[in-house]
Amino acid sequence: MSTNKYYLVKAIYDWCQDSGLTPQIVVDVGFYGVKIPKNHVHEGTMVLNISAKATKNFTLTCDQVAFYANFNQKIENIVIPIDAICAIYALENGEGITFDMDDDEGDGSSSVSPGLDHGMMAVSCSDNDDIMINKQVPVLTIIK
Repeated sequence: MSTNKYYLVKAIYDWCQDSGLTPQIVVDVGFYGVKIPKNHVHEGTMVLNISAKATKNFTLTCDQVAFYANFNQKIENIVIPIDAICAIYALENGEGITFDMDDDEGDGSSSVSPGLDHGMMAVSCSDNDDIMINKQVPVLTIIK
């Protein structure tokens, strides 16, 4: 079965753009096929602003996110396999989704992380502010 990660990333990206929010992604830079400037990596991950204002020639496909962005006055070609995305969220309010990066099924698929602990995930942004992403798993209670 194919992964639904692309559709979830696209939905949060579109929601951010439509709402005037800044979509940000957290990328596992150790994932095969990630092409980013390595000098901006922090503890194996990188947070990228993927808004229309911050990117040029942005494309989001089932396989990858690709765009051009300015890093220290140098235009860089960025390529991120969809499976390397750990989270996507809105910078302004931290709302978004995190993904389970463990590949339990061995088929390369990712899923929304039901196994995450209840709490928050800190993501450092380029302006040294910490954004807290709510990664709480919803709980359904049946009342009779």
